[in-house]
Amino acid sequence: MIESYLEDLENRIDPEVEEDLLSQWRVFLDGGMGGKLFSPRRCRSSAPTRAWPRILVNQALDDPESMVLQQLAGCSAALAAGSGAILNIRPNYGTGILPTIYGADVFRMDDDLDTLPTNWPVPGGAEAIRRLLDRAAPDLDAGYGRACFTTGKLMADLLQNYPKISRYVWVYHPDFQGPMDVCELLWGSGIFLDLFDVPEQVHALLHAVTDTYRRLMHRWQSILPPRAPFSAHWGLLFKGQLMIRDD
Repeated sequence: MIESYLEDLENRIDPEVEEDLLSQWRVFLDGGMGGKLFSPRRCRSSAPTRAWPRILVNQALDDPESMVLQQLAGCSAALAAGSGAILNIRPNYGTGILPTIYGADVFRMDDDLDTLPTNWPVPGGAEAIRRLLDRAAPDLDAGYGRACFTTGKLMADLLQNYPKISRYVWVYHPDFQGPMDVCELLWGSGIFLDLFDVPEQVHALLHAVTDTYRRLMHRWQSILPPRAPFSAHWGLLFKGQLMIRDD
């Protein structure tokens, strides 16, 4: 089923339009806007030739092919609207990917909310974190790790058969957040007091999470090598290859 939607997208991507849009973004990133408001647009829109399905977040979480189709639907919408968004997709498993690799439980939203999951902190506060640090480095296939790599490999395999999609649809890395944010997601809000009460333990967790983050990105980039010197996230073009979110 997904191939028919890929064909629709492939036929609607106009290299002239996409190159013009990328040029707008590159000028902006090089500081060439002269203080003007940056509002990129495609010079032409492209309507779909078939109706794209609406796939709920929870459905996508449970099936890699549904995840790919849900993500590609966003690209279809950008072409149809003629927006200035870079065409991009990712394995979209929420902010709890790295915490679940450490064993944190997933908190999934109800279907009617149709939004991404997060995770519960590891129960037990500082003592639970101490036990976590006593273990070996986590298996990257634990939690949502395996789903991210499986879906990323599926995206790479599918897109390589479509030259224009391969060129103009960017696959960006999953939301691994940032090391300090992952520490808070694992520890819970008590971390803000424990920064003063047990700073060495917070530092140890931060070091461990940073190392796991590094391992994750190396494995991710072995599946989908980066496109230096740019990357795309949420329809925006950036310089660099790594998006660290510590919000």
